[in-house]
Formats: sequence, structure tokens, C-alpha cells
Amino acid sequence: SKRFSEKEQKSVSEIAVIASGKDLYCVNKNSGLNDLCLGEQREGLARMGAPYDVFSACDADEIDISRYKLVIFLDSFEPDEKMRGFVEKLKENGKTIL
Repeated sequence: SKRFSEKEQKSVSEIAVIASGKDLYCVNKNSGLNDLCLGEQREGLARMGAPYDVFSACDADEIDISRYKLVIFLDSFEPDEKMRGFVEKLKENGKTIL
């Protein structure tokens, strides 16, 4: 494992998953929506064998979107101005947004 840990490795994912966390304050905590949004969506991707990278919405402006074909927003119920700008950038670059 030491030999492998010293080798440079990079992600081959073409799916970016963006999670906000703070937007879940907009929904009733007893609704179970947080499990559906944050857990079961990623489980579905894993079952398909689709490699994906998870990012915080706080870091949206630092994400290199060039290699991602699909961007999934797990819980963006109330996007702020920064997130809206990020979505516009995705649109301009012809990315698929879910």
C-alpha cells in the first residue's frame, strides 16, 4: 500500500456532485428529504458504477468543470448569487445539469 500511496493518482470522474447542506434548513427535518437528497442519490450512482466527485457548494467557483459532463445538485433549494453564477457558467460550457 505504501508503493501505491506514493504514486500520483487523479480522478477519472465525469460526474460532479454538488452538495450544499445549508439548503436543507429550508425543509422540515422530519420529512426524510435529507436522506433522499444526500444519501440515496449517491447510492444510485454507486450502484451504476458511475464514478463521481463530490464538492461543497461553497467551493463552486474553484471547481475545474472542464472534465465533467454531468453536474448533479443534491440539495440546492435556494441557490445564492454565487451558485446562480456557477450554473450560468455550466450552461455556457454546455454541461448537463440535474
